[in-house]
Amino acid sequence: MGLLPASFHGLCLVRTTVGKRVDAEALARRLVESRLAGCAHVSEVGSVYRWKGGVRQETEYLVEARTTNGGRAALARAMEQGHPYEVPLVESIAVAQVPAKYAAWLRGEVR
Repeated sequence: MGLLPASFHGLCLVRTTVGKRVDAEALARRLVESRLAGCAHVSEVGSVYRWKGGVRQETEYLVEARTTNGGRAALARAMEQGHPYEVPLVESIAVAQVPAKYAAWLRGEVR
């Protein structure tokens, strides 16, 4: 089916959450326009977390951006820059398998 073995594709997913959809969409667009990411998705998620002595439950917006392993650090820094949270989580996840055509496309879209 054209999938590359994990050791060959060299792609990753970098993600964070923000509290407002408008901020998530602006971040996703900035990452793609700057060619740090080939694509980015924005999803509404429900979050439950402990913060400053209490448990909170809120709607957040997950921004997931795809890039190469070589572009991972720059993409993560761009997500952290100006992040609205006091303690933002920006995490990177290695991608195990993607279609070969997608991997080639993504490599061509990021700098």
